[in-house]
Amino acid sequence: MIQTAVEKRAKRIDSLTGLKVICLLLIFLWHGPFPHPKTDIGARTCEFLFLASGFLVAYNGFYKEVHASWAESFHYVGKKLAAFWPLHAIAMLAVMCAAGGPILTRKNLINGAINLLLLQAWSGKTTFSYNGATWFLSALLFCYFLAPFLLRLAKNIRTSCFLFVLIYLTRTAVEYVVTAFPGEFWSISIHSFPIIRALEFAMGMMLVPLFMRINERDWGEHAYLAMSAIEIAALAGALWATIHYNGIWRRSGFLLPYSALLFVFAFDRGLLSRLLSWKAVKRFSEIQFEFFILHQAIITCLAPPLKRVIPKWSVGAVLFLITVILAMLYKKYLSKPLSAHFVRVQNAVLRILQIDLY
Repeated sequence: MIQTAVEKRAKRIDSLTGLKVICLLLIFLWHGPFPHPKTDIGARTCEFLFLASGFLVAYNGFYKEVHASWAESFHYVGKKLAAFWPLHAIAMLAVMCAAGGPILTRKNLINGAINLLLLQAWSGKTTFSYNGATWFLSALLFCYFLAPFLLRLAKNIRTSCFLFVLIYLTRTAVEYVVTAFPGEFWSISIHSFPIIRALEFAMGMMLVPLFMRINERDWGEHAYLAMSAIEIAALAGALWATIHYNGIWRRSGFLLPYSALLFVFAFDRGLLSRLLSWKAVKRFSEIQFEFFILHQAIITCLAPPLKRVIPKWSVGAVLFLITVILAMLYKKYLSKPLSAHFVRVQNAVLRILQIDLY
Protein backbone atom coordinates (compact mmCIF):
# COMPACT_ATOMS: atom_id res chain seq x y z
CA MET A 1 0.00 0.00 0.00
CA ILE A 2 2.84 2.37 0.90
CA GLN A 3 4.69 1.54 -2.28
CA THR A 4 1.60 2.37 -4.31
CA ALA A 5 1.24 5.67 -2.52
CA VAL A 6 4.88 6.52 -3.16
CA GLU A 7 4.49 5.76 -6.85
CA LYS A 8 1.36 7.94 -7.09
CA ARG A 9 2.97 10.84 -5.26
CA ALA A 10 4.31 13.61 -7.50
CA LYS A 11 8.02 14.28 -6.99
CA ARG A 12 7.41 17.99 -7.38
CA ILE A 13 4.36 20.14 -6.61
CA ASP A 14 4.30 22.62 -9.47
CA SER A 15 1.65 24.85 -7.94
CA LEU A 16 3.73 25.46 -4.82
CA THR A 17 6.78 26.06 -6.98
CA GLY A 18 4.75 28.71 -8.79
CA LEU A 19 3.64 30.34 -5.55
CA LYS A 20 7.25 30.49 -4.37
CA VAL A 21 8.25 32.17 -7.64
CA ILE A 22 5.52 34.80 -7.13
CA CYS A 23 6.83 35.37 -3.60
CA LEU A 24 10.36 35.90 -4.94
CA LEU A 25 9.11 38.44 -7.46
CA LEU A 26 7.21 40.27 -4.73
CA ILE A 27 10.33 40.30 -2.55
CA PHE A 28 12.30 41.81 -5.43
CA LEU A 29 9.64 44.51 -5.83
CA TRP A 30 9.76 45.18 -2.09
CA HIS A 31 13.55 45.50 -1.96
CA GLY A 32 13.97 47.23 -5.31
CA PRO A 33 13.58 50.88 -6.32
CA PHE A 34 9.83 50.70 -6.77
CA PRO A 35 6.92 52.50 -5.07
CA HIS A 36 5.95 50.53 -1.98
CA PRO A 37 2.32 49.69 -1.20
CA LYS A 38 0.98 50.14 2.33
CA THR A 39 0.82 46.37 2.77
CA ASP A 40 4.03 44.88 4.16
CA ILE A 41 4.67 42.52 1.25
CA GLY A 42 8.16 41.63 2.45
CA ALA A 43 6.96 40.26 5.79
CA ARG A 44 3.97 38.44 4.34
CA THR A 45 5.97 36.64 1.64
CA CYS A 46 8.53 35.48 4.20
CA GLU A 47 5.79 34.02 6.39
CA PHE A 48 4.41 32.06 3.47
CA LEU A 49 7.86 30.90 2.35
CA PHE A 50 8.74 29.44 5.76
CA LEU A 51 5.42 27.60 5.87
CA ALA A 52 5.97 26.30 2.32
CA SER A 53 9.56 25.26 3.04
CA GLY A 54 8.46 23.20 6.02
CA PHE A 55 5.62 21.64 4.05
CA LEU A 56 7.90 20.60 1.19
CA VAL A 57 10.55 19.14 3.51
CA ALA A 58 7.91 16.98 5.22
CA TYR A 59 6.31 16.08 1.88
CA ASN A 60 9.59 14.88 0.41
CA GLY A 61 10.49 12.97 3.56
CA PHE A 62 7.08 11.53 4.41
CA TYR A 63 7.85 7.96 3.28
CA LYS A 64 11.54 8.05 4.18
CA GLU A 65 13.10 6.60 7.29
CA VAL A 66 14.96 9.53 8.81
CA HIS A 67 17.02 9.04 11.95
CA ALA A 68 16.40 11.82 14.46
CA SER A 69 19.98 12.43 15.56
CA TRP A 70 22.51 15.24 15.73
CA ALA A 71 24.59 13.53 13.06
CA GLU A 72 21.61 13.40 10.71
CA SER A 73 20.90 17.09 11.35
CA PHE A 74 24.47 18.11 10.57
CA HIS A 75 24.45 15.89 7.48
CA TYR A 76 21.20 17.46 6.25
CA VAL A 77 22.49 20.98 6.88
CA GLY A 78 25.75 20.14 5.12
CA LYS A 79 23.92 19.13 1.95
CA LYS A 80 21.87 22.32 1.98
CA LEU A 81 24.94 24.47 2.63
CA ALA A 82 26.73 23.01 -0.36
CA ALA A 83 23.91 24.21 -2.59
CA PHE A 84 24.00 27.89 -1.66
CA TRP A 85 26.96 28.81 0.55
CA PRO A 86 29.49 29.55 -2.25
CA LEU A 87 27.16 32.07 -3.91
CA HIS A 88 26.28 33.54 -0.52
CA ALA A 89 29.98 34.17 0.15
CA ILE A 90 30.52 35.72 -3.30
CA ALA A 91 27.52 38.05 -2.94
CA MET A 92 28.54 39.11 0.58
CA LEU A 93 32.10 39.94 -0.49
CA ALA A 94 30.77 41.91 -3.47
CA VAL A 95 28.65 44.07 -1.16
CA MET A 96 31.60 44.61 1.17
CA CYS A 97 33.78 45.80 -1.71
CA ALA A 98 31.06 48.01 -3.19
CA ALA A 99 30.57 49.77 0.16
CA GLY A 100 33.97 51.44 -0.19
CA GLY A 101 36.36 52.28 2.60
CA PRO A 102 38.75 49.90 4.37
CA ILE A 103 37.58 46.31 4.33
CA LEU A 104 39.83 44.76 6.97
CA THR A 105 38.40 46.62 9.94
CA ARG A 106 37.49 44.98 13.23
CA LYS A 107 33.76 45.50 12.59
CA ASN A 108 33.95 44.08 9.06
CA LEU A 109 35.94 41.06 10.19
CA ILE A 110 33.51 40.25 13.02
CA ASN A 111 30.34 40.87 11.00
CA GLY A 112 31.85 39.15 7.97
CA ALA A 113 32.64 36.02 9.99
CA ILE A 114 29.11 35.98 11.44
CA ASN A 115 27.65 36.29 7.92
CA LEU A 116 29.91 33.63 6.43
CA LEU A 117 28.87 31.28 9.22
CA LEU A 118 25.23 32.19 8.50
CA LEU A 119 24.59 33.21 12.10
CA GLN A 120 23.45 36.77 11.36
CA ALA A 121 19.76 36.15 12.10
CA TRP A 122 20.57 35.38 15.74
CA SER A 123 21.65 38.95 16.46
CA GLY A 124 19.68 42.11 15.73
CA LYS A 125 22.94 43.99 15.15
CA THR A 126 24.05 41.76 12.26
CA THR A 127 20.74 40.54 10.81
CA PHE A 128 20.71 42.84 7.78
CA SER A 129 24.44 43.50 7.45
CA TYR A 130 25.97 43.27 3.97
CA ASN A 131 23.65 41.16 1.80
CA GLY A 132 20.58 41.77 3.98
CA ALA A 133 18.28 39.19 2.40
CA THR A 134 20.46 36.30 3.55
CA TRP A 135 19.09 36.54 7.10
CA PHE A 136 16.46 34.27 5.54
CA LEU A 137 19.11 31.62 4.80
CA SER A 138 20.48 31.98 8.32
CA ALA A 139 17.07 31.29 9.86
CA LEU A 140 16.26 28.58 7.30
CA LEU A 141 19.48 26.77 8.17
CA PHE A 142 18.27 26.41 11.75
CA CYS A 143 14.98 25.03 10.41
CA TYR A 144 16.90 22.50 8.33
CA PHE A 145 18.87 21.51 11.41
CA LEU A 146 15.62 20.69 13.23
CA ALA A 147 14.04 18.95 10.21
CA PRO A 148 15.12 15.35 11.00
CA PHE A 149 13.60 15.62 14.48
CA LEU A 150 10.41 17.29 13.22
CA LEU A 151 9.98 14.69 10.46
CA ARG A 152 9.43 12.05 13.11
CA LEU A 153 6.44 14.06 14.35
CA ALA A 154 4.97 14.75 10.91
CA LYS A 155 3.80 11.20 10.21
CA ASN A 156 0.59 10.69 12.18
CA ILE A 157 -2.52 12.77 11.42
CA ARG A 158 -3.78 13.16 14.98
CA THR A 159 -0.38 13.98 16.37
CA SER A 160 0.44 16.46 13.62
CA CYS A 161 -2.94 18.23 13.84
CA PHE A 162 -2.54 18.61 17.60
CA LEU A 163 1.01 19.89 17.14
CA PHE A 164 -0.08 22.32 14.44
CA VAL A 165 -2.49 23.97 16.88
CA LEU A 166 0.02 23.86 19.74
CA ILE A 167 2.84 25.33 17.64
CA TYR A 168 0.55 28.07 16.34
CA LEU A 169 -0.54 29.01 19.85
CA THR A 170 3.11 29.02 20.96
CA ARG A 171 4.08 31.20 18.00
CA THR A 172 1.25 33.62 18.83
CA ALA A 173 2.13 33.72 22.53
CA VAL A 174 5.81 34.37 21.85
CA GLU A 175 4.98 37.26 19.53
CA TYR A 176 2.56 38.72 22.06
CA VAL A 177 5.13 38.64 24.87
CA VAL A 178 7.92 40.05 22.70
CA THR A 179 5.85 42.93 21.33
CA ALA A 180 3.61 43.73 24.30
CA PHE A 181 6.26 43.47 27.00
CA PRO A 182 9.59 44.40 25.43
CA GLY A 183 12.56 43.81 27.67
CA GLU A 184 16.24 43.09 27.75
CA PHE A 185 15.84 39.34 27.97
CA TRP A 186 13.57 38.98 24.95
CA SER A 187 14.54 41.83 22.67
CA ILE A 188 14.42 39.66 19.57
CA SER A 189 13.19 40.32 16.05
CA ILE A 190 9.83 38.79 15.20
CA HIS A 191 10.81 39.14 11.55
CA SER A 192 14.07 37.24 11.53
CA PHE A 193 14.77 35.37 14.78
CA PRO A 194 15.39 31.71 13.80
CA ILE A 195 13.35 30.14 16.62
CA ILE A 196 10.25 32.10 15.61
CA ARG A 197 10.76 31.18 11.97
CA ALA A 198 11.32 27.55 12.97
CA LEU A 199 7.85 27.52 14.55
CA GLU A 200 6.38 28.62 11.20
CA PHE A 201 8.48 26.02 9.39
CA ALA A 202 7.18 23.35 11.77
CA MET A 203 3.57 24.45 11.19
CA GLY A 204 4.05 23.82 7.48
CA MET A 205 5.45 20.36 8.21
CA MET A 206 2.48 19.40 10.39
CA LEU A 207 0.06 19.98 7.51
CA VAL A 208 1.53 17.11 5.49
CA PRO A 209 0.05 13.96 7.11
CA LEU A 210 -3.54 15.17 6.63
CA PHE A 211 -2.67 16.36 3.13
CA MET A 212 -1.19 12.98 2.19
CA ARG A 213 -4.25 11.11 3.44
CA ILE A 214 -6.61 13.26 1.35
CA ASN A 215 -4.37 13.46 -1.70
CA GLU A 216 -3.95 9.71 -2.03
CA ARG A 217 -7.68 9.06 -2.28
CA ASP A 218 -9.37 8.65 -5.64
CA TRP A 219 -10.73 11.96 -6.89
CA GLY A 220 -13.96 12.15 -8.85
CA GLU A 221 -14.35 13.50 -12.37
CA HIS A 222 -15.58 16.86 -11.08
CA ALA A 223 -12.50 17.43 -8.93
CA TYR A 224 -11.02 19.98 -11.34
CA LEU A 225 -14.02 22.31 -11.17
CA ALA A 226 -14.38 21.95 -7.41
CA MET A 227 -10.69 22.51 -6.75
CA SER A 228 -10.62 25.49 -9.10
CA ALA A 229 -13.35 27.15 -7.04
CA ILE A 230 -11.61 26.25 -3.76
CA GLU A 231 -8.28 27.61 -5.04
CA ILE A 232 -9.88 30.90 -6.04
CA ALA A 233 -11.58 31.15 -2.64
CA ALA A 234 -8.34 30.34 -0.77
CA LEU A 235 -6.33 32.88 -2.78
CA ALA A 236 -9.02 35.57 -2.40
CA GLY A 237 -9.19 34.94 1.34
CA ALA A 238 -5.41 35.15 1.75
CA LEU A 239 -5.20 38.36 -0.30
CA TRP A 240 -8.12 39.94 1.53
CA ALA A 241 -6.55 39.14 4.91
CA THR A 242 -3.16 40.45 3.75
CA ILE A 243 -4.55 43.77 2.58
CA HIS A 244 -7.47 44.38 4.95
CA TYR A 245 -5.71 43.35 8.16
CA ASN A 246 -2.33 44.90 7.40
CA GLY A 247 -1.27 46.81 10.50
CA ILE A 248 -4.19 45.34 12.47
CA TRP A 249 -3.29 41.69 12.97
CA ARG A 250 -0.11 40.55 14.58
CA ARG A 251 2.14 38.58 12.23
CA SER A 252 0.92 35.24 13.55
CA GLY A 253 -2.61 36.07 12.41
CA PHE A 254 -1.60 35.71 8.78
CA LEU A 255 -0.23 32.21 9.27
CA LEU A 256 -3.69 30.60 9.27
CA PRO A 257 -4.96 31.93 5.90
CA TYR A 258 -1.51 31.23 4.42
CA SER A 259 -1.63 27.68 5.78
CA ALA A 260 -5.02 27.22 4.13
CA LEU A 261 -3.65 28.65 0.87
CA LEU A 262 -0.66 26.30 1.02
CA PHE A 263 -2.79 23.27 1.84
CA VAL A 264 -5.29 23.88 -0.98
CA PHE A 265 -2.73 24.61 -3.70
CA ALA A 266 -0.58 21.62 -2.71
CA PHE A 267 -3.19 19.33 -4.32
CA ASP A 268 -2.23 20.91 -7.66
CA ARG A 269 -5.59 20.08 -9.22
CA GLY A 270 -7.34 23.36 -10.08
CA LEU A 271 -7.25 26.09 -12.70
CA LEU A 272 -4.89 28.39 -10.78
CA SER A 273 -2.52 25.47 -10.18
CA ARG A 274 -2.34 24.94 -13.93
CA LEU A 275 -1.52 28.59 -14.48
CA LEU A 276 1.25 28.35 -11.88
CA SER A 277 2.67 25.36 -13.75
CA TRP A 278 3.51 27.26 -16.93
CA LYS A 279 6.87 26.49 -18.48
CA ALA A 280 8.18 30.03 -17.89
CA VAL A 281 7.41 29.72 -14.16
CA LYS A 282 9.19 26.36 -13.99
CA ARG A 283 12.24 27.77 -15.77
CA PHE A 284 12.44 30.67 -13.34
CA SER A 285 12.09 28.27 -10.40
CA GLU A 286 15.32 26.57 -11.49
CA ILE A 287 17.25 29.69 -10.44
CA GLN A 288 15.13 30.67 -7.45
CA PHE A 289 17.87 30.22 -4.83
CA GLU A 290 20.43 32.02 -6.99
CA PHE A 291 17.98 34.83 -7.72
CA PHE A 292 17.15 35.27 -4.04
CA ILE A 293 20.77 35.33 -2.86
CA LEU A 294 21.84 37.76 -5.58
CA HIS A 295 18.90 40.14 -5.80
CA GLN A 296 19.54 42.41 -2.82
CA ALA A 297 23.30 42.37 -3.34
CA ILE A 298 22.79 43.56 -6.91
CA ILE A 299 20.27 46.20 -5.83
CA THR A 300 22.71 47.46 -3.16
CA CYS A 301 25.71 47.54 -5.49
CA LEU A 302 24.19 48.70 -8.77
CA ALA A 303 21.10 50.78 -7.99
CA PRO A 304 23.01 53.98 -7.00
CA PRO A 305 25.24 54.14 -10.14
CA LEU A 306 22.38 53.12 -12.45
CA LYS A 307 20.20 55.94 -11.12
CA ARG A 308 22.85 58.38 -12.32
CA VAL A 309 23.04 57.13 -15.90
CA ILE A 310 19.57 55.84 -16.87
CA PRO A 311 16.00 57.09 -16.26
CA LYS A 312 14.79 56.28 -12.75
CA TRP A 313 11.69 54.50 -14.04
CA SER A 314 13.86 51.90 -15.81
CA VAL A 315 16.31 51.16 -12.98
CA GLY A 316 14.18 48.42 -11.43
CA ALA A 317 13.72 46.61 -14.76
CA VAL A 318 17.46 46.74 -15.50
CA LEU A 319 18.30 45.43 -12.03
CA PHE A 320 15.84 42.58 -12.47
CA LEU A 321 17.32 41.65 -15.85
CA ILE A 322 20.87 41.72 -14.46
CA THR A 323 19.84 39.56 -11.50
CA VAL A 324 18.19 36.96 -13.74
CA ILE A 325 21.16 36.82 -16.14
CA LEU A 326 23.74 36.47 -13.36
CA ALA A 327 21.62 33.85 -11.59
CA MET A 328 21.36 31.83 -14.81
CA LEU A 329 25.10 32.11 -15.52
CA TYR A 330 26.00 31.04 -12.00
CA LYS A 331 23.55 28.13 -12.11
CA LYS A 332 24.87 26.89 -15.45
CA TYR A 333 28.61 27.36 -15.07
CA LEU A 334 29.58 27.74 -11.42
CA SER A 335 26.98 26.12 -9.19
CA LYS A 336 28.05 22.47 -9.53
CA PRO A 337 31.84 22.95 -9.48
CA LEU A 338 31.75 25.34 -6.52
CA SER A 339 29.33 23.11 -4.60
CA ALA A 340 31.55 20.09 -5.27
CA HIS A 341 34.59 22.04 -4.05
CA PHE A 342 32.68 23.09 -0.92
CA VAL A 343 31.86 19.43 -0.19
CA ARG A 344 35.52 18.44 -0.58
CA VAL A 345 36.61 21.17 1.82
CA GLN A 346 33.84 20.25 4.23
CA ASN A 347 34.86 16.57 4.21
CA ALA A 348 38.52 17.49 4.68
CA VAL A 349 37.66 19.60 7.74
CA LEU A 350 35.55 16.79 9.17
CA ARG A 351 38.41 14.32 8.72
CA ILE A 352 40.83 16.68 10.46
CA LEU A 353 38.38 17.05 13.34
CA GLN A 354 37.79 13.28 13.26
CA ILE A 355 34.05 13.75 12.96
CA ASP A 356 32.02 11.17 11.03
CA LEU A 357 28.56 12.40 10.04
CA TYR A 358 28.00 9.73 7.41
